[in-house]
Amino acid sequence: MTAGRDAAEAAGGAAVAAGDAAGVVRRLAAAGQTLATAESLTGGLLAAAFVAMPGASTVFRGGTVVYATDLKESLGGVSAGLLAARGPVDPEVALALARAVRDRCGADWGVATTGVAGPEAQHGVPVGTVHVAVAGPSGADVRSWRLDGDRSAVRTGTVAAAVALLVERLAAPSAPSAPSALAAAVGATSGSLPTLAGALVSLRPATEADVPALAAIRAAPEVYARWGGDADLTAEVRSDLDDPDSPTFVIEADGRVVGAIQYYEESDPMYRHAGMDLYLDPAVAGRGLGTDTVRTMARYLIRDRGHHRLVIDPAADNTAAIRTYQKVGFRPVGVMRRYERGPDGRWHDGLLMDLLADELD
Repeated sequence: MTAGRDAAEAAGGAAVAAGDAAGVVRRLAAAGQTLATAESLTGGLLAAAFVAMPGASTVFRGGTVVYATDLKESLGGVSAGLLAARGPVDPEVALALARAVRDRCGADWGVATTGVAGPEAQHGVPVGTVHVAVAGPSGADVRSWRLDGDRSAVRTGTVAAAVALLVERLAAPSAPSAPSALAAAVGATSGSLPTLAGALVSLRPATEADVPALAAIRAAPEVYARWGGDADLTAEVRSDLDDPDSPTFVIEADGRVVGAIQYYEESDPMYRHAGMDLYLDPAVAGRGLGTDTVRTMARYLIRDRGHHRLVIDPAADNTAAIRTYQKVGFRPVGVMRRYERGPDGRWHDGLLMDLLADELD
């Protein structure tokens, strides 16, 4: 990536963050709520994004910049045990920072950032790895990203991601300030989830007891080649289960766990849709379980969750997965070039496929 492109992407991220930050300030002011920030790699840029907005004095309480690891403990409120076990660049550290700054500043909302801006990796964590977290009246959430570009682009992109997560949480059904119309229509993604019965499989909400079996499936070479993952797949699977925005269902067949499927929902009513992703134990390939799993989840998202359109984005060369989705009714829309970085470190094309409600087979 060239320096010029890095600068352009950083400027674009700054523009997005500024627009969203202005909306956050207006929304918090209208709700009589306040905000605080805790920052590592962004070094004050997140606070500046809010303070630059007219009316910020009514909503922004303050914040901390805890660049050094020891300050994440002494000023940021992160436990020494967590830092020793996970290191400073970790989703749980971001959550701890967000919760602590919310509490210490007496704010309704806490937003935190941590990551590696470059140019060198830190503690074995690749450049561009960032974690942003939001803690509020209805709980806390964290998102992790791998961002491209130079230091400026990564830091600016992190600010944009943090502001976007706060916007999303402000619009969540459980937030006290103006729930979104879409969320009210389809319900929260977290909480009680049903068990779905297909012709060949059963889909039930995943639990902690399922983590070892799912991690073993993720470690299978055929699955790892598509999904990749960190060295600690158990922790990665556990993190997936903790994500309230992508509920995970275990796929069971013949009384045993054979895979998992997740779904997500777009909360903007102008672009309402849902998507899904799944992995299966290679040992059960060729039995039609994947097709039945996708069809069962599609029926749930369309009939019970009220979606009119579903999307899925397999690797463009994953012909087996593409055939499975086509059997359910998904149609190819177009190739997304260099869409996803694979475990081999190279960018690979993806295939966007979608399914309209009346096309479900």
